[in-house]
Amino acid sequence: MAKKKNYHGAVALERSSFVPAYFNNQYNDNDYDVFEDQWANTVIGTAIDTKVEFTQGEGVKPKFELKDKTITGDAKVNELKKYDKILESLIEIDDLPHVRLNDHLDDLQRNALVFGRGVLAFEPDWQNLMALKPIHPRDLGRVFVHQLDWSLSSVHAYQKRELIKAEDMIYLVNFENSPRRRSMHYGFSDIQRVVGQSQALRRIMEFDVVEIVESLWAKRAMLTVDQEGMTENEKKSDLGIIRDGLKAGAFNVINAKKDEINFFPLDATPEIAGLMSITEKIEQMIIGNTKVPAPLLGREEEANMATLQGKIRLFIAGPIKQQRRWVEKCLVRQWYERNLQKIDRNILEKVRVTVEFEPIIIESWIDNIDALQKLKQVIPGLPDEEILKLAHLDELTDKIKQMKANGQDNILKDPNVMQTIEDNATTPDLVQKAKEKKQLAKS
Repeated sequence: MAKKKNYHGAVALERSSFVPAYFNNQYNDNDYDVFEDQWANTVIGTAIDTKVEFTQGEGVKPKFELKDKTITGDAKVNELKKYDKILESLIEIDDLPHVRLNDHLDDLQRNALVFGRGVLAFEPDWQNLMALKPIHPRDLGRVFVHQLDWSLSSVHAYQKRELIKAEDMIYLVNFENSPRRRSMHYGFSDIQRVVGQSQALRRIMEFDVVEIVESLWAKRAMLTVDQEGMTENEKKSDLGIIRDGLKAGAFNVINAKKDEINFFPLDATPEIAGLMSITEKIEQMIIGNTKVPAPLLGREEEANMATLQGKIRLFIAGPIKQQRRWVEKCLVRQWYERNLQKIDRNILEKVRVTVEFEPIIIESWIDNIDALQKLKQVIPGLPDEEILKLAHLDELTDKIKQMKANGQDNILKDPNVMQTIEDNATTPDLVQKAKEKKQLAKS
């Protein structure tokens, strides 16, 4: 069987031993219209946006790891320093005015969660990159695969005459090979499992609640009208005049003879409390499906700060970690490794490129210092430079040598560090804690 090289440079067989496979999109344009509508008008959209915000954090940047795990300590640091210029080149590509990778990633992930997939196309191609073009999932068409391993070959987009090749785009797909049969590379929407609930919620909020506000606060009634001797057209006209003259909660005047119009109030009290209870249950089902902590969406107003921080930590350690792994895998294979081929193809033999997400800081600064003190006790050999980095006190790194020269082995006892703690404290409570720690360090 003949062999050839694919665009990764790997040797691949020309033909597959399997029958040619073709995959189909399980969603049609009506489905996409529903997903788009639910994201825009219900709490599911807010939940997905929150998941994206926590995943992306303050942005992403590449990072190198040595493939040789036997190299540790200072030798590892020195070895990685050899590749600093290459790493800086990767970061510079991300920040180029015509690229602005971090400006696009939020929307790329959001589209993949809502519609199942998202694309950043290279204009005109990878070799001659002049711009990143975000393609809306609803403008994407059929997917084509390599028959040897069913990996992505190309995808059709309605704005382009030619197919977009896999090497000429970043293609992020939610559940690349989902349990939905023969749907590989088309993705699965996070809204799919709660479409019914979100549609019901929207109907309640847009129709039922509006009806409650407009009319259900007033009692219902029935009018009987004496229309003896009238033609059918006269009856309809007469009833229309009477109906148009009645306004709920207002004084109404109608020209009529005695006993011609009779008013009968109806005892039809609406179950507003029951409706609101159903609404809450539906919201809980929708939010639970996204795994986003309800307090982040304005629910559970009585949750205290400790409980909220605990839920956020679990959220970051679970769902967000999985989301970051998903985005990282896509960026490494489809962006950073390709760019390294332009800069220095041989570097991938020695290092592995990964993605570092700039985190959203949720803990108070003082709590971080407490945790670092305990960490120093558990791991006495942890370098002071790492302690400062974790405490976001990189500006004190230059003082480490002087402190060590003076025989001081605990950076958290240094007055400069404690002064920085006090300066970074933003509330009276934190300021007081900082002063107490500072006084304790002096004693």
